[in-house]
Amino acid sequence: MAKQQGGLERAKASVQSERDEFFDLSLDMLCVAGSDGYFKKLNPVLPKKLGYEMEDLLSQPFLSFVHPDDKERTVQVMRSLRHGKDVVDFENRYRCRDGSYIWLSWSCRAPVNRETMYAVAREVTARKKAAEALETAKRDAEKAREVAEQANRAKSDFLANMSHEIRTPMNAVIGLTELVLETKLTASQRDYLSTVLESGESLLSIINEILDFSKIEAGKIELDLVPMNLREQIGDTMKSLAIRAHRKELELAWRIYPDTPDALLGDPTRLGQIVLNLVGNAVKFTDKGEVLLEVNCDSRTDSEAVLRFSVRDTGIGISEDKLAMIFEAFTQADTSTTRKYGGTGLGLAITSRLVRLMDGR
Repeated sequence: MAKQQGGLERAKASVQSERDEFFDLSLDMLCVAGSDGYFKKLNPVLPKKLGYEMEDLLSQPFLSFVHPDDKERTVQVMRSLRHGKDVVDFENRYRCRDGSYIWLSWSCRAPVNRETMYAVAREVTARKKAAEALETAKRDAEKAREVAEQANRAKSDFLANMSHEIRTPMNAVIGLTELVLETKLTASQRDYLSTVLESGESLLSIINEILDFSKIEAGKIELDLVPMNLREQIGDTMKSLAIRAHRKELELAWRIYPDTPDALLGDPTRLGQIVLNLVGNAVKFTDKGEVLLEVNCDSRTDSEAVLRFSVRDTGIGISEDKLAMIFEAFTQADTSTTRKYGGTGLGLAITSRLVRLMDGR
């Protein structure tokens, strides 16, 4: 009986020795704390992290090392532990000997006897700083985005509101030049004024595109729903392009299929602008052959119709990988075409946005 008792004691002593060795060699911070607010036992990791001697930490309440802003939360965690609730990944800051603070993440086991608490901690200072830096970067990016949006809105509002002031003098220049061209002029004068008229019309077209794009960006364009005759509207729009096509000796044609409804409610001005941009673009990039506009009805109900507008030309074409890009502002499929054909790269961007306003694509 005595031998059995001695063997049991040795086994207990061996287990305790292994526990003590594990406690001292663990890479984590292992702590045993009492309900009186003092550490009862620590492994060497926490003192080493904080730069204190072991006795410094054992002789003072551990709350005295906690950052003032974290003390209340730490007290609440201690109350939870005393009420038998485990705590996982609780984070607070501990003061180092040099006055700086490090972040610790605690996982604590609720005490069985409510007198002794067991906890393990790991330093998470680097992670917290990275998270704070990321949050700061997000806030800065958000502020920068807001500033950029405000600046963009201010620019768009300015241009949208300046529409009349910018267009009016250009229209006057063009109108008066046309009147002068109807008078008796020398050949040189007529040549000079024809150049002025052509340049003025080109400049007005660019101004119109920029102002329209700015209005769309500023949300100042609203569609008018008025009765319109589709065939008449398309015919008038295409006739306005006929002179341009004739100058290049192009065949310009349009076809509206019989099943396409004629009497519609819509915005004839904006529909005409879309057709002008699409067909005008085709004429600009076509040097010989034809440009054809087709309109057919994709689907219809008693109250709505979905129309498909298709433009086909015999021009320079465009590669498939550039199809989406050409609808972006200030963009052309091939930058070299800008020098040869001119343009702002806004026509198709305006068209795309107007189509979206009409719930189309």
